[in-house]
Amino acid sequence: MTKLKKYSLTVRRLKIALPTLAALLLALIFAWPEFFTKIEDPIQFIEDQNQNDTLALMRPSFRLHDNEHQSMLITADSARETAARSKLIELKHLDAEILLKESTKIYAKGDRGLLDQSRQTLAIEGNIQVRTSSGHDIATEKATIDFRKKTIDSSTDVKGVSPLGKISAQGFLILNKGDEILLRRKSRVEVDGNRNINLGFGKSDDPLVITAHNTMAWRRLSRSVKASGSVMAVKGDSVLESDSATAYYSYDNQITRLNANGNVRLTAEHNKALGDSMAYDITGDTLTLTGRPARLVTPKDTVTANEITYKPSAKQAFTNSRTVLARQGAWEISADRMSLELIEAMGRTDVKSAQGEGRVSIKTEHESATGDSLVFDGGQNYAILSGNVVLKRDRSSLRGTRLHIDMNTGETTLEADTGEQVQGQYEH
Repeated sequence: MTKLKKYSLTVRRLKIALPTLAALLLALIFAWPEFFTKIEDPIQFIEDQNQNDTLALMRPSFRLHDNEHQSMLITADSARETAARSKLIELKHLDAEILLKESTKIYAKGDRGLLDQSRQTLAIEGNIQVRTSSGHDIATEKATIDFRKKTIDSSTDVKGVSPLGKISAQGFLILNKGDEILLRRKSRVEVDGNRNINLGFGKSDDPLVITAHNTMAWRRLSRSVKASGSVMAVKGDSVLESDSATAYYSYDNQITRLNANGNVRLTAEHNKALGDSMAYDITGDTLTLTGRPARLVTPKDTVTANEITYKPSAKQAFTNSRTVLARQGAWEISADRMSLELIEAMGRTDVKSAQGEGRVSIKTEHESATGDSLVFDGGQNYAILSGNVVLKRDRSSLRGTRLHIDMNTGETTLEADTGEQVQGQYEH
């Protein structure tokens, strides 16, 4: 009877202890990923004898760390070794959260994944969504996360949104711990904001669209995007072409500056600007074109200088280097500095007026003249040259204070100030 009581007591204790132990083991199985502190720690699975000695987990959660306090949390519907004791793990319907810096997070999800414990990479396939804390949301079909290099790489077509608007490309690379996102090959961004800006000559409410044949690099810290390789920026009928271009944007995702370099060509219907580089301060409404030389070309006139500053809204241009204003090959005006007022009508822009200072000269088909300053009326095609004027024709030389030139008729009149002797007058 005593033995029977002891047996019953033992059974009762086991009924309590065994379920408790089982619960503890299950809790340990589901909680084990949280105990790892380094990515190098091997992942341990529960052996499933029904799957040829391979190991599997349902609803696993892996948290991986490195010595820089950066982590990657991976969750999935299921995980399975590709072979017994393999370091390759197949994942289904996975999510990954990567913390690269205190303020930089990247989220990725896909239908399938392959986690390589040796290389510390995660290859994802199928309906991939990559989202960054800097404002990018990218969709693609294949991507690889390299936890050692802190990169995400894809060579398949991508679409999505950026801080500026919709994007597309033929691949992407996230690098520099998430500070740089590189769109690859035939990259494109359609800018949502900046509807009211003027791209050079034109004025349109259409969105600004920037494309690049090679790459488009987004840099988080400088809030910029640099496009490289046959770059084209289009807004309405205005087209900017260059070898490369960089757009800087504000915290409310409005482009504040647009710089272009290499073979710069800005066109809008009948007008164009050519140079080696262009700096467009959109906030300050100032476009500066530089080159050797830079040229501003309208249907009637061509302005040439090493640097031309243009105010799109005000339709004004300024130069601080030797400048040449030429009209349809009939005449040209040169000066050390020049300010011009442009007029826009019927889709074309022409010089309405101009003022020149410093070593001013005028050349026509039959004569030339020099002076200190000049005022030109583009509508009347009439110029007045003032200060130490010298008029030359053939071998003749006449001197005076002011020279009036009617570019339409070719008539010139040389004057002197009141009280001074008029030195000459010449008529064709």
